[in-house]
Amino acid sequence: MNLLDISASYFWISSAEVRNVEPYPDTLKRINDLTWKTCDKLREVDDIEFLDEILDILFSEKFKSAFERTEAFYILIEKLQKVVNPKLTKK
Repeated sequence: MNLLDISASYFWISSAEVRNVEPYPDTLKRINDLTWKTCDKLREVDDIEFLDEILDILFSEKFKSAFERTEAFYILIEKLQKVVNPKLTKK
C-alpha cells in the first residue's frame, strides 16, 4: 500500500512542476517518510520480486521529473498487480 500512497503523492509534485511552483513541504515530507517506511518493510522480507525496480523508482536520480517517476510507478504497480492479484488484471 505504501507504493500506492507514494505514487499518489507524486501526482501533487507533478502538478506543482507543471504549474512552475514549489510543491508543498508537507507533501515532500510525506513522500520521504513513506519511502523510508517502505524500505524498512522491504528489509523484513527476503525474496521480493521487482526489488531492484522498486528501489530504483524510490531513490534513483535518473528521472528528470516527478511525472517520469510517476509513470514508472504506474508500470511497476501494474506488474505487482499481476503477481498479487492476477484475477483483477486487465487482459
